Amino acid sequence: MKSIFNPRRSNIQNLTLVSWNANGIRTRVEEFREFISEYDPDIINLQETHLQPCHHLSFPNYNIYRTDRTFRGGGTAIMIKRSIPHHEIKINNPSFETSAIKIERPNNNTITVISAYRPPRKPLLP
Repeated sequence: MKSIFNPRRSNIQNLTLVSWNANGIRTRVEEFREFISEYDPDIINLQETHLQPCHHLSFPNYNIYRTDRTFRGGGTAIMIKRSIPHHEIKINNPSFETSAIKIERPNNNTITVISAYRPPRKPLLP
């Protein structure tokens, strides 16, 4: 994986977010671990994880929020550093698969982060 951003440490005022269509994360876990180690992103949005609820996935220092399919393909996830104040939110949309979080910032200012995947043959709107 190549990147255009510079590695640096987490700061709630200055976050690095990466989005990746994994097309199956389980076959690329080691490559992904190397990417995380080298670039140290704060938040990672994943699409097409191809994970099912029985699959285990974890990375040190990250919370992972997943929306898995019970059948082939699809799936989304968000990985966020444990040091960043946040909570998971649920978004119900039949046209998209989503994982979502709200990041809690000073002065009641929040950031919503959504990892979304729309299968090619699904309509854009419900």
